[in-house]
Amino acid sequence: MSKLSIARYAAFRRSRSASTPATRSTWARAPTIWSSKNIIDIILKIRAGAYSFEGANPRHEHEWKVWGHVDLPRHKALIPGVITHSTVLVEHPELVCDRIVRYAGVVGRERVIAGADCGFGTFAGSMMIHPTVAWAKLDALVKGARLASAQLWDSGAKAA
Repeated sequence: MSKLSIARYAAFRRSRSASTPATRSTWARAPTIWSSKNIIDIILKIRAGAYSFEGANPRHEHEWKVWGHVDLPRHKALIPGVITHSTVLVEHPELVCDRIVRYAGVVGRERVIAGADCGFGTFAGSMMIHPTVAWAKLDALVKGARLASAQLWDSGAKAA
């Protein structure tokens, strides 16, 4: 990503943040495309209760590590994508579980909400992902979240 792109993105996020008052009890979410170390400081300045971002897209999946190097404010949560729109392959529930557990290990189990990378089409009216595949991916998300919940909460795991 070029410095110009980062600067434009920063200006856009600042303008959105300035127009959206939020308090500790406000659960507005701030969707982003990246959680890259290049813009993490900008993301953390957004006044929102949760940050959603692509976490399953192969180009961004490794970026979960960024959250281990920043101080996520106590009243904030992450909504990483654990299923992706970038492929028609349906994620296995165990993979979805692993992705959730990975984030929980970095920021704490009570601060992770499993989500999807963007939508299942890249523009309005798109049929990039057939509805049957989208539903199968959502089913994998539910099953993976159940596995992660059992692993993180039922096994006596401690909160971060």
